[in-house]
Amino acid sequence: ATGVRYAQLRVNGTTYIAIQGSVSMGGAVATILTVETDYEFAAADYVELVGYQDSGGALNMTASANYSPEFWIARL
Repeated sequence: ATGVRYAQLRVNGTTYIAIQGSVSMGGAVATILTVETDYEFAAADYVELVGYQDSGGALNMTASANYSPEFWIARL
């Protein structure tokens, strides 16, 4: 019921290009984060969606039909 939560986009394992964070609301209240950005990638780049929390205990991400962590990218 304490701590912060982050969703981050990271390029090539080192460079963070977007971060969305929230302070825990406590108890059974879910933390919902959406992170997005526009970024110009090179041909060999790869992108990771990184979740982070610092409550001091293990937390789970919810994954179920029609409600789960999603990641997508579009080429413009």
